[in-house]
This record gives sequence, structure tokens and C-alpha cells, in this order.
Amino acid sequence: MEELNILIDFYCTMGNTSKLAKYLRERGFSIRQISYDALRMRERVSIEPARVQLIIERVKALSKTMEETMSMWNHACVEAWIEVHGRRRGENRRVLSKDGVCIYVRPGVKGRTVYKVAWIDACREVVDQPIPESTTRKCIQSRLEEVRYIIETIEKFLHIHP
Repeated sequence: MEELNILIDFYCTMGNTSKLAKYLRERGFSIRQISYDALRMRERVSIEPARVQLIIERVKALSKTMEETMSMWNHACVEAWIEVHGRRRGENRRVLSKDGVCIYVRPGVKGRTVYKVAWIDACREVVDQPIPESTTRKCIQSRLEEVRYIIETIEKFLHIHP
């Protein structure tokens, strides 16, 4: 079994935390407030070959929602990963480069292997080496080109995941 996970922490502009929370909930996203000005949204979806197109549609809906709400948040921090259940344990920490996407591989708990998007510009220089976990979290300003870059990378990751 494989699961796609997307975690986004939105840091809201003054007075917009509850508006953004309501907007996200109305669109079916699971959120919780982590501070007076921050919301955490987490999408967790089981990946099955027949559902990949539906998952891509959901990622595109997330992109549209982020674009529509840019005036409500100053910046957002994004993480995306796939958990694969049942792979053999003891997978070494390393970085893979596939189609321009850096993927950080690490062992998970209970026999899982975790494949995380690593937001590194010079990916080829760190292939097959351990990297700091902080490189798997990308913080962006509320600008359209940054939102689109994040979503395009997540879509590519979904298509090329191991």
C-alpha cells in the first residue's frame, strides 16, 4: 500500500486565519489551527493505479485553492512524501534524482519506506548521500509562480514515484 501525503502550514495575514480555515474546510481539506496565525492542512490519499488521475485532480484543486487564497496568507511551508508499506526494512538514507525532482529516501516505522520531495537546486551533487531533513520542507511567499512551482513538482513526483 502506498500513501501520498501533502502537509502545508499556512501563516496567515492579520485577521484571516479563521477565514482561510473556513474556506479550506468548505473545499474538503482537513485543517487544524496550530497557532493564532497559522493553519496546518494535511492531505493523505491512498495511491492506487486506478485513482492516480483523481489524485492529480485533487492536487490541481489544491493549487487553485492556494491561488484563490493568496491574499489570506503571507507564506506557506510545504512537505510532500509517499509512504510505501511493506518494503524491506533498513533502506539507507539517500537522495535520488528523477526527471528533475530530488527524492529523499529514508526508512520509516513499522516496515515503511518514506520517499520525500527534497527541495534542492543542485540535486545531482548530493545523489546517494544523506541530507538534512530540513531540505524536505519548502517555504514560499504568497506569489503565483512559487505556488505553481510547488504544485508542478508534486505532480511530477506523483508520476515518477518509486
